[in-house]
Amino acid sequence: MKSRSSIIAWALIALGVLLLVNQFGIVTLGAGRVLWGALLVVGAALVIQSAWRHHRGKLFWGNVLFLFSLYFLLREFDVINHAGRTFLPAAFLAFGFSFLLLYAYEPREIARLVLGIVFLLAAGLWIGAWVGFTDIGALAGMASIYWPVVLVVLGLALLFRRREDGQSHQEGGGTTPS
Repeated sequence: MKSRSSIIAWALIALGVLLLVNQFGIVTLGAGRVLWGALLVVGAALVIQSAWRHHRGKLFWGNVLFLFSLYFLLREFDVINHAGRTFLPAAFLAFGFSFLLLYAYEPREIARLVLGIVFLLAAGLWIGAWVGFTDIGALAGMASIYWPVVLVVLGLALLFRRREDGQSHQEGGGTTPS
């Protein structure tokens, strides 16, 4: 219960500060800017809280909330030109960074590293195609041929993890002292 009340407290503080900034005319805020700013603070609070308390679920979803809120807040301030094409690459970036954060939290989970890299590569290629750095047709052709490599890498990661778990189990609990 204490963790929930601290999240609510941070959200109220962020909302209050944003509304005061709006009241004094420092920055003109709309409802969207206040909402996304408050959710940004809640996401950051979840990430910080999970780092202190080692709570993996809050780490992932707090980071996703933080990054999505950052995206929409930047869109509200017209830093990002939202032409309808930016949301999916931004979502891929958010999930990619969140999976990498989970991997940093538990480095034994290779599948999270692979998922993070796949999401980030997909977002990077997507953005590269917009800018004209990559030919999306050629990349789609390569991906349609080589996508099973991802399955092979995930399978190998699972095998190595299972082997490591088996070795640590044998070393730690094989015999009992009498």
